Amino acid sequence: MADLRINLLPWRQGLREQKRRTFLQALLGAFLLGVALVATGYQLSQRSLDSQQAINGLLQADISLMNERIDQIGQLQKQRQALQARMQIVQQLQDDRMAIVHVFHELTVQLAPGVWFTNLARNGDELRILGVAESSKQISTQLRNLVQSRWFTKPNVLEITARPEVGPHASQFEIAVFMARGLGNGEAAEAVAKAESAGEI
Repeated sequence: MADLRINLLPWRQGLREQKRRTFLQALLGAFLLGVALVATGYQLSQRSLDSQQAINGLLQADISLMNERIDQIGQLQKQRQALQARMQIVQQLQDDRMAIVHVFHELTVQLAPGVWFTNLARNGDELRILGVAESSKQISTQLRNLVQSRWFTKPNVLEITARPEVGPHASQFEIAVFMARGLGNGEAAEAVAKAESAGEI
């Protein structure tokens, strides 16, 4: 019987080569798949970044608009405060005008007999009255008149000096008194109107 020998080396080499190609193809496919995934992930992240940047831009625009509105509100508040301050000044001037008118009227009404005023100075609500009286009795009467007036408070005699050249018992005096703030502007206007209608001022 003849001896039969089969050489399997070429077949094994071909099989090995086929397996190597298959592995390389699989490796290449995995590489390409990885590259595709990375590219897709990059594109998605880039889109997300672009979208976030767009949102940030809108938010920044909104913030800038809100800051402008806040500045406008601050300016309006300052204008409002300035207007209120001016209105208060105007109201104070009106009150002072009305008070001064009635103060002069009240000084005339409360002037005691035998007394005449020579000087009147004002510092805020305080009045300094300088005058001459025929006697100390008239000074006391003048002081009581100021005490009884609702337009004056805290009358106080600061100084009394004899004036014999005016009269044997005459004296010069200085009285400090404060204008009362208890009466409102309406009451002051009413009081002045009554005095004007009566012909007192």
